[in-house]
Amino acid sequence: MTADTSRDAGSATAARGGMAEGAKLTSGKVAAAGAGGGSGSDGEGSPRRFAAGAGKPTSPRVFGRTSPVAGVTGSSRAYYHTTESGERAASVLEGFDESKLNDRSRFGVAFYVSEDPLTTQAELKFHKKDGGHTIRFSFSNEHAKILDLTNPATAAEWGYYGGEPTDGTRNIGEKAKVKGYNVIRFCSERGPGSNLAILSDYELLLAPQMIVPAEEMTSELLAELSNSLGGV
Repeated sequence: MTADTSRDAGSATAARGGMAEGAKLTSGKVAAAGAGGGSGSDGEGSPRRFAAGAGKPTSPRVFGRTSPVAGVTGSSRAYYHTTESGERAASVLEGFDESKLNDRSRFGVAFYVSEDPLTTQAELKFHKKDGGHTIRFSFSNEHAKILDLTNPATAAEWGYYGGEPTDGTRNIGEKAKVKGYNVIRFCSERGPGSNLAILSDYELLLAPQMIVPAEEMTSELLAELSNSLGGV
């Protein structure tokens, strides 16, 4: 890791720390009581073990910066991840821990986000789970090497045809890592838009911007937040 990369990663970590502290300063409203399973984009890849929390956000909460990772000048756009509970959301805001990611996900160990927040909720519903909290991230292309499986020719070359997760799709994730990819883009099976499987470099690629109760994430609110936070 270069010195510049270390600074970028440090900035991302500091921002997450600021968001976690911001959550505490708002009476712990990021964390919700009760444990349970949860998942994000594609119903996969969400952390599996969390400490108990308390409270529940009742309105959108914006914490930390609303711009890409410090030092990253490439273009960015918004992506979303929905968790089943506030404590899972709080854990994500504290930082990414690969040991807490589901290795049985579509492309193995990865963190999954979607272009459309309503798609993240549809993914959860498919797995018979309710979305509790949606986190909006700014995704930077500066450090992204993307395997784009939404491209039919690329998907055919890699032997990816969608459908449910299998050992074959997880093998694609492993091969992508070996080839140096840190992101896989693929079409959602449950809703509009595409999903991203973040294979590595989480801190450099994703900068959390805000958290909102999933039931309040309507198309109208999405438009309002896009105007106020920037991005699409």
